[in-house]
Amino acid sequence: MKRTMNRVVSVVLAVAMIVAMLPVAEVATSAEGGTLSTGLTWDLTDGILTISGNGEIPDFLDDVPWRSNRTSVHTVVIKSGVTIIGRYAFYGCTSLTSITIPDSVTSIGWAAFGSCTGLTSITIGNSVESIGGSAFYNCSSLTEITIPDSVTWIGWEAFRGCTGLTEITIPDSVTSIGDWAFGYCSSLTEITIPNSVTSIGVLAFLNCTGLTQITIPNSVTSIADEMFYGCISLASIIIPDGVTSIGWSAFANCSSLTSITFPDSVTSIGDYAFEHCTGLTSITIPDSVTSIGYGAFEDCDDVTIFGYTGSYAEQYASYRGIPFIALGQVSFVLGRVLGNPTVGVADAVHIFMYLAKMKSSIINIDTTGRAYKAACIVGDKPSVADAVQIFMFLAKMPSSKVPK
Repeated sequence: MKRTMNRVVSVVLAVAMIVAMLPVAEVATSAEGGTLSTGLTWDLTDGILTISGNGEIPDFLDDVPWRSNRTSVHTVVIKSGVTIIGRYAFYGCTSLTSITIPDSVTSIGWAAFGSCTGLTSITIGNSVESIGGSAFYNCSSLTEITIPDSVTWIGWEAFRGCTGLTEITIPDSVTSIGDWAFGYCSSLTEITIPNSVTSIGVLAFLNCTGLTQITIPNSVTSIADEMFYGCISLASIIIPDGVTSIGWSAFANCSSLTSITFPDSVTSIGDYAFEHCTGLTSITIPDSVTSIGYGAFEDCDDVTIFGYTGSYAEQYASYRGIPFIALGQVSFVLGRVLGNPTVGVADAVHIFMYLAKMKSSIINIDTTGRAYKAACIVGDKPSVADAVQIFMFLAKMPSSKVPK
């Protein structure tokens, strides 16, 4: 028995000695890295991607070096010294939740963070001047973002499909908002566009179904095609002075919109501009409007047009069988046949078109119409002499009867 116990003890001691001689196992790590074509270095360790050095992150397509592991990237560290974030740099990093862009960065490239569906917050450095097309496309978990006042341009589809975005602040440094910029941001409820913005692209707010309020500045001169298409919660909007045209399907399918008033600067309303605005009951059209497109109020069964006797709006309402309520007589200035702020060659041309019985002339046989009255400079009906008066005015001849 004693000999057996001695053998057992010997075996145990031998095993213990062997185990003690084995190397201690280390915690497994996953690391890779390298140098980009611009000289920047990158390191990916346990889901943390670090970009270091001075210069640009280059543009990529499907050749980004961390592509095979991008879905495991949960943290991106961009060191100060990086100046540009190139195209598709972090596209599809679906586990990424937040990002801080340093002040050294001046530009965010095309689709740089596109389809980062787990991204909830982002801090943009104060030196970024442009946010490229599709930069944050389909970042569906992003809820809010503050754009620094260094940014002047928001690119095409920059935030398209950010369905969780509820709030965004646009600084007064921005001058241009690209096509589709906020398309399908269905949780966005309101947005204020500063006076610095002069251009807003087509489909900019397409199907922003939660949008209830938006402020458009006086600096914008046109409402682009389909700008607010499908904004079903938009109940009211103010078109600022300075806007001259309403684009094709600009407010189509805005079913909560009940009324709208156009300023005197508007001259044209595009095809299908208010198609399927089923809640629209009143629209006020000034006598400056000389063109209303096909189907502009299609399926607006309860709408009434408010306008001026003898105006194009009255003619349109009569032709389309839409109820019309007069606000007064049309106003006019001799020579301003087109209703523009100044007299031009085009006014004389429309007189000649009328005399040639061309249907495309803005002047028609309705003697109460603004264009007809404005064309009657020397008599009670438009004539060649009236066109001559306009040319005399343009030549600055004091004998012209066209008022300055």
